[in-house]
Amino acid sequence: MREIWQALATPLGEPWSGRVRYAAAMELYGRGHLRHEVLEVYRMLSRLDHADPHLLLQDFGLPQPAPQD
Repeated sequence: MREIWQALATPLGEPWSGRVRYAAAMELYGRGHLRHEVLEVYRMLSRLDHADPHLLLQDFGLPQPAPQD
């Protein structure tokens, strides 16, 4: 599970990093750890490797994803 959270935090600007973050978000959503609205933000930014999903989540008033213990 830790690897999935690490993938969600893939650094901005790396090639294909937006898609890696989206794939991780889909896995976390499927396991019940993310809201649908949060997943949608990662989907919208999946082709934008330099875009920061945290800024868009903040703009939409959505929670920042964080691992649950």
